Amino acid sequence: MALYHERQAAPYTCFAHATNMYFQREYVTQPAFLEKYRERLLAAAQRVQACRGAAACAAAFYGLEAPPTGDTAGDDDVSDPARDPDLLGYFEIYSALEPATFVDDIATTQLKELSPVQVLFLLEFQLRDDRLCYVPHRFFHRYARSAVPGDTTASARRFAAVLEALPANISAYLCRVQAGRAHAFAARHLGGGRFALLDSLCDSPVTVASADELMQRDEFAGRASCLLVPDSSRSVVSLD
Repeated sequence: MALYHERQAAPYTCFAHATNMYFQREYVTQPAFLEKYRERLLAAAQRVQACRGAAACAAAFYGLEAPPTGDTAGDDDVSDPARDPDLLGYFEIYSALEPATFVDDIATTQLKELSPVQVLFLLEFQLRDDRLCYVPHRFFHRYARSAVPGDTTASARRFAAVLEALPANISAYLCRVQAGRAHAFAARHLGGGRFALLDSLCDSPVTVASADELMQRDEFAGRASCLLVPDSSRSVVSLD
């Protein structure tokens, strides 16, 4: 089956294109998507928040591990997720996010700017066959330009291991954040260890032989700092 790919084109930006390529279809750029999504999300706001309890938010960022209980700023061991201050910051922002605030924010930007936390919300609460569903995801963070010796290589291997664990024909959303600027793209496991880079800056999908190659080369995903993937260990819940 041919891969769904979008080339960057106005009025959209890489964030909308990456989200569509993650879903392998026109999704957030569908006519009246924002209006429909807002209506369904707010109608199910209480059920949405029930799915976003403390345990679920923690699982999205830390899996089975407990989130840090204190400030991790200044920690040197950034290769350890439990001591990653940026990951803790993303977790705290996501935990505090309200459905009404979220839909207001994405309506204001018209999806031209999406933070990694906003993308996580979009992926976890998605429309499937016109039904709002909670689809648990995991959020991973690394310092693609870490000052800690060996961390950049080790963290790229961690990202590659996450990608390798994906079943065939499942997508990942990636984003690099550097010097206040961000670029988003997707990747898809093709099976047999091969992956497709789905980047709106490329004319077509780029096939790579392995997750390691995808993560080790800067022209592919080597500078990615955030990785979002489905969490198959938790159940999908229909909210309609």
